[in-house]
Amino acid sequence: MRIVLVLSALSLCACMRLGFREQPAELVDAAPPGDQSQLDRAASSSEEAWPSDAAPTPDRAPDGSLQDMPWPDTKPWPDLTPLPVCPGTMASFGTFCIDKDDTGSLTWVRAAEFCMSKGKRLCSTTEWSTACSSSGKGMVDMTGAYEWLYELASDTSAKKRGASTCASASSHGVTTGTYDTRCCVN
Repeated sequence: MRIVLVLSALSLCACMRLGFREQPAELVDAAPPGDQSQLDRAASSSEEAWPSDAAPTPDRAPDGSLQDMPWPDTKPWPDLTPLPVCPGTMASFGTFCIDKDDTGSLTWVRAAEFCMSKGKRLCSTTEWSTACSSSGKGMVDMTGAYEWLYELASDTSAKKRGASTCASASSHGVTTGTYDTRCCVN
C-alpha cells in the first residue's frame, strides 16, 4: 500500500511539473456505458476546456503557455562512465587504453585497418601525447621513430608523432611511407 501511495504521489508531482491540471467536472463525469452524449457535447462545445481566468501554475504563465524552467547547472548524480579495463598489452590512462609497444611499420591505411581488426583504432594526438609524456606505465619506445595518429592533416595525408621527442610532429601520405603504429581503445 505504501509503495502505491509513493508512486501516486510521484505521478502527481510529475503531472504538476508538466503543467497538467484537473479536468473540468463535466469532462470527468463519464456517461453510462453506451451513452457518449455528454462527452460528445463537451468535446464539440465551443467553450474552452480551461477557464481563461484560471490561476497560473508555477510552470505556466497567466496566458497558459509553458514557461522556461531553470535546470541545475550540475548533475545531481556522479559520472558513472566506466573506466576502460585494459588488457595486459595496453596501458590505462583513465579514459583510454593504448598499446604499450608499437606493432611495426605500416602505411596509415594499413595501420587503421590493423587497429580496427583488433577492435581498436589509431590513437588521437592527445592520447598519444599523454602516453608519451607519462612515465611508469610500461610504455616502450614512443620516441625515436614516427608513429601514426588518427587525425588527417589533409585529404591525402595523416599526422604522425615521435621522431625524436614527444613533441616531434609531421605528416605523410596515407598510402605511402610506413611508420610505427599503436592502437587505442576507449
